[in-house]
Amino acid sequence: MRKIYFIRHGLPEFPDGKRVCIGHTDLPVSPVGRMQALLAAKFLDDADISAVFCSRLKRAIQTAEPFGKAKTIDGLEEMDFGEWDGFSFDEIKIRWPDFYEARGRDNSIQPPGAENPQEAFLRFNSALRKILESSTGNIVIVSHASVMCTFLSKISGKELPPGRELLPYGSVSELSLKNDIFTIEYMGKLNRPQLTKELCLELIATAGTPEHVIRHSEAVAKEAERIGITLAKSGLNLDIDLIIRSALLHDVARTKKSHCKVGENWISALGYRKEAEIVGGHCDNYLFEIPDELAVLIVADRIVSEDEVVGLHERIKRQAAKFKTEEAKKKLTQVLEITEKNIETINRICGQKLVKL
Repeated sequence: MRKIYFIRHGLPEFPDGKRVCIGHTDLPVSPVGRMQALLAAKFLDDADISAVFCSRLKRAIQTAEPFGKAKTIDGLEEMDFGEWDGFSFDEIKIRWPDFYEARGRDNSIQPPGAENPQEAFLRFNSALRKILESSTGNIVIVSHASVMCTFLSKISGKELPPGRELLPYGSVSELSLKNDIFTIEYMGKLNRPQLTKELCLELIATAGTPEHVIRHSEAVAKEAERIGITLAKSGLNLDIDLIIRSALLHDVARTKKSHCKVGENWISALGYRKEAEIVGGHCDNYLFEIPDELAVLIVADRIVSEDEVVGLHERIKRQAAKFKTEEAKKKLTQVLEITEKNIETINRICGQKLVKL
């Protein structure tokens, strides 16, 4: 019996962050999408995969990379959405208001000039048969939500939810094949493994985080662990592993504007809510009485310059050159004053000069 694994590509890099109706529109995969692909590949680590196939569209080719060398196959592409293809949904709502509203009520209504589900099923099925004839053993097929949904609906004999709901980005569906009969084992499963230090580092590297930022994150994690353990010994109830994971992930989006919130959105999209919340808050500047996991990360981050623990005052001194306007200088002064008080609080709780001013 053979196993066929359908993988939906990872989240695409939408222009200006606006969701677009993409069928044959050829967008690359986003940093989130690359991380989703890594998690999906890890899910199949023990699946004894003999070959990997994908559609010719960039988002599928790039999602296939963590699974091994993939062969592109015509016929695995997403459905062609006709006149809507490539437009944002805001634009579609304006250009085709009646059609947009009607499709919202009935997903079977196709956009003007779109490929119909039967056509999509036939060419996907044809491509799949050629793949099966040319391969042996268990295989991976990286494709797209709507076209895979037409195939799954046909072989199950059921009307299934829309592809985007049934098959989330980076999801895995397993089919068994015996005597030319398909059996669906599961559909749209997401891999959410327990985060480890090693996996956190793999994820941020896969997202494209620069090497020097990764080294900084490792140094912050080490310092945050040291502070957290000492606070825990002083009686505070802290999740040290959560602190370490969040510290390793905190600058995953450093190269992006508003990187804290962008990073929060990225990690949240992977399903790690606790870590995402801390990543999103690490740029905050607030006075605390009892330090929690977020507070420990904030303090550790503010005493580490690149990959060196230098203390708060030296870190602020090195940052000062980047703050040109009076408003920016005032903000930096506020960061210094509040962080000084927070460090004093930590040192008082621990009964020692644990954190360097």
